[in-house]
Amino acid sequence: MRDLCSDTWVAMDALGRTMPGLEEVGPIKQDQRRVVGMFCVTWHIVPRICF
Repeated sequence: MRDLCSDTWVAMDALGRTMPGLEEVGPIKQDQRRVVGMFCVTWHIVPRICF
């Protein structure tokens, strides 16, 4: 079973930067609607080289 609850997600990029945690951003905001976009690219094949 996968954990799909966004409050448990963590992230780190190649430079070691991490997403802020609860200590930095505070509890869930109820004052307005917020939208978050996520982008992920995966490669599952060996690239072909065309000459």
